[in-house]
Amino acid sequence: MLKLGWLGNFSDDQWLNLSSIDEKLTSTSPKDLFLSSPMIMDWFFYNKYKFFTIGYKLKQFDNYTKRKYWALNSILMGFWQKDYWLYVWKDSDGKVDEKQQLRNAAIYYRNHKNNPNFIARLKDEAMQTTFQSSATNSYHEYGFDFDVNLFNHLINEAWLKGDFDAMQNFPKDFSSDYFTPFIDGKINVEEFKKWVNQFKNPI
Repeated sequence: MLKLGWLGNFSDDQWLNLSSIDEKLTSTSPKDLFLSSPMIMDWFFYNKYKFFTIGYKLKQFDNYTKRKYWALNSILMGFWQKDYWLYVWKDSDGKVDEKQQLRNAAIYYRNHKNNPNFIARLKDEAMQTTFQSSATNSYHEYGFDFDVNLFNHLINEAWLKGDFDAMQNFPKDFSSDYFTPFIDGKINVEEFKKWVNQFKNPI
């Protein structure tokens, strides 16, 4: 997989082995990932039988362990090898389950980890995205009092009127506070911010 964007975030590089492929591409091999059979990886990601909890207490895992697996995934900003993409989305049943995607990615990677260029990225980021909204709420229902469809409608209307600056804070993501005047009184602003924080940090 070739990643075209990573939101300008290089902090996760500490968990990667980086090596130059050519003048445009860098190999990004994950360091020290826990990899096992499909059944065990299911226990790990979903904490079945308290597997992750026990590993945490034994200091085999920590608060950053699951975050490292995002090195294997790029939902919106990657060129995928077809077989890998199909495996990551296996058993999705029409729904987006990010834990399931990471589990599947880890299982597939276990059988291909000897390929040093299995995951790579552009040396110069070419894509950006936002975490302030989503096209649908169907797989981002976190229990907060926030309707993403109403949010999108309000922002779309503001943009149509010329009131919304689509380049606000570019090239970084929109500032959450920028949305307040457009949604205040119609959407619970604090619930919106909680939703955004959960969207940015799903695991």
